Parts: sequence; C-alpha cells; structure tokens
Amino acid sequence: MTRHSASTQPIHTVYGGAHLFRADIASKCGAIAEHLLQRYAPNPEKFALAVGVDPKVPWLEQVYNRACTKLKNEPVEDYRIDFEDGYGYRPDDEKDTHIQQCAREVARGTKEGILPPFLGIRVEPFQPETKERARHTLDFFFNTLADQEPDLSSIPFVITLPKVLTSQSVSSLSEEIHKVEQQCGLNEETIGIELMIEHPRAIISEDGSCALPALIQAAGNRCRAVHFGAYDYTAACEISALSQGLGHPSCDFARHMMQAALAGSGVHLSDGATTLLPIEPHRTANTDEELTTEQMKENLNSIYRAWRESYRDIRRSLHQGFYQGWDLHPGQIPIRYFTVFSYFHEGLELAAQRFRRFQEQAAQATRSGCHFDDVATGYGLFNFFQRAWACGAIDEHQLESGGLTRLDVEAGTFQDLIHKLIEPA
Repeated sequence: MTRHSASTQPIHTVYGGAHLFRADIASKCGAIAEHLLQRYAPNPEKFALAVGVDPKVPWLEQVYNRACTKLKNEPVEDYRIDFEDGYGYRPDDEKDTHIQQCAREVARGTKEGILPPFLGIRVEPFQPETKERARHTLDFFFNTLADQEPDLSSIPFVITLPKVLTSQSVSSLSEEIHKVEQQCGLNEETIGIELMIEHPRAIISEDGSCALPALIQAAGNRCRAVHFGAYDYTAACEISALSQGLGHPSCDFARHMMQAALAGSGVHLSDGATTLLPIEPHRTANTDEELTTEQMKENLNSIYRAWRESYRDIRRSLHQGFYQGWDLHPGQIPIRYFTVFSYFHEGLELAAQRFRRFQEQAAQATRSGCHFDDVATGYGLFNFFQRAWACGAIDEHQLESGGLTRLDVEAGTFQDLIHKLIEPA
C-alpha cells in the first residue's frame, strides 16, 4: 500500500468524465482492471510476455503479486472528475445535473470512506469564452457539496486548470477558490490547484523567458502539481497526429523545462497519458455467444499492444524523473503499478549496496565497484529509496537493505541523514 499523507505524490491520476463519476468509482475501476488482468495475464510469466519483460528476472513474481495486491486494496490513488476534454460539450442544464450528482457522490464517498486518497475536479479553462462557465462549475459544485456537510478536510482536494496560458487565469482561479472556501467555511488553502501545461507559451513566454515560475507564483501557495498535456502541446507545435505521443522529442524538451523551472519548489510534476487504450475490439452480445479463435487472438493482441505502449511510456517518464502520470482507462492501472514497482526493484540491490557504502563513509566521496558516489549521487540514492517506499514498491526489510529506517524516509530529509551520519558518537 502507498504510504499516504497530504504531501505524498500519487503515482497516477485517473481521469474520468463527470457523467461517469460515482462514489465507488475506485472499486469499479479496480474490478475492471482485475478482470482484464485475470483474462490476459493471470500469472507473472504471461504478464511478462504481455509487456515484453524477461520472464527470468528474479523480481518478477514479487512485483506482479505486489501489483495485484495493490489492485485489490487501493486500485486508484488519485481521481479527477473531469468537466473538460473527458466530458465533452454538453448543454448547461445537463452539466448542472452532473455537477450536482458529482457533488453528492463525493459527499457520500467521504462519509462512507470509499473515495480514493486524492481527489479533485478539472474545470473548464479560465479563458474568455469558458471562464464564466468554469466559475459556475466551481461554485455550484462546492455549494452543493457544502449542503451535504461532508468533512472536506479529510481529502487532499484540488482543482485542475487546463489550457493554462497566462498568470492572470491562474490568479483568477485562486481568487475564486478563496471565495469558495469562505462560503463553505473551509480554512484558507484547503483546496489546491494543479496547472496543466498544454501549450508552448506556458513553457516559453512571448518575450523568450521561462513562463512557468510566474504561473506558479500566481497560484499563491495553492499550487500542488503541474501536469503535462502532451497531445495539446504537440498539436500547438504543429506536429502531425501520426507523430504525437509522450515519446516525441518536443515532449522531452517541455518536461525538462518543467523540471528545471520547478526544481526545489515542492510542486509535483506529472506526465500525461498514453492514449492507446487496452480495449477488446470483439465482445459478445450475450453470454450464449462465443468469440471465434481469430477474434480472441485479435483481442489479446490489442490488449498486449496497448499494455506495451503504456509500459514504454511509463518507463520513459520514470527515467526522466516524472513519477506520476495519467491513466485514462482502468485497464491501464495494472501496468502503472507493475511498471513503477519493477522500476524500483530492478535497481534495488545495486542501490542498496551503494547507499550502505556511502553511509559507512560518513558522507565522504566513495567508490563502490564501478560507481563513484559523492554527496550528489548520495542524494539521488536517498531519493530512490524514499520514492520506492512512499509508493509501496518496497517493504521495510528492503528499505533496511539500504541502511535506512521508516523514520529516515517518512519524516526526514537527506540533509537530516547526513547530519546523523557525521555527528560524533
């Protein structure tokens, strides 16, 4: 299980249209994910085949079982009720019906304790043509929610702002949230903001400067995360739909800019979505029908192709230091957990050796095998264990293999560890 706190970074955000949201959305997503997993990859070896992993790796069974346990106990870490792209264009009356329904379901889920650990809504862009509608969505949702009297302080709640272009749009949202908090009797900054970077002008402003710091500053202390929208971004760069995707070089540039601009800010970074979904092209109309052998083969190939693309995209994100990403379909969730857990298990043994050696030398520059580890790489190794522990990839015994305790990674920092190491006995 993930070790959650208000400051913990979830490893994914599941987006779903507001018309689909119910209080038990997490368990429903988990049931669909488990069904696909049992049908197409019911054991570690078949899962390895599905995503293209060597079935002989020593950690395969442990990671597969850990992912299955995660699906049963906590299939969704973060969920975003979507009133934008995932919702589509609908009449205002229909939108209002769904806003009320979502608010009541959030209240029910809060009281029953069945919501994901992190939750939020994505409103319409705060741009001239949709700003008033976005304000209405925000106000109507929270006023309806407040009437149900749930304990809103029990959930880290955020508002996701799409299509961000100017700091004025961010500050306008922050002001609206402040009004909502006052109306609903919430403490200031109870509700956070997430910004979606979906246009080159949100990276580089017209005068050539980096636009990101001003956007974060406009949110005040509310900005919790910045999410990358790869497909809007590449479209704005006039990249053909045939070449769009998380692996395009222009996306690498945007992610690196986000990292450089926000390093040390405490704002979480999230990558976008793999849009190839694990959906079966053939289904039977009723239980009496059976698929042909060829149809079953096409289903399996379709699922495996989507899973492999998700696996590659998530691996790329992790390699680039993006530990969170989007999932658009329940069938992507097993891949998310397996990929993240396997990423940390692949490097666990070597990381443990290097970090124990680093600590034995009391934070002095050290050489371990072919690796030269100074304070900078020591910090990277500490970050490895801290994130592996936070997301539930490793257990306490594996944490201790690196010479660390729960207290070190949950309540401490790398600097705290350094001070502990160099203090006289």
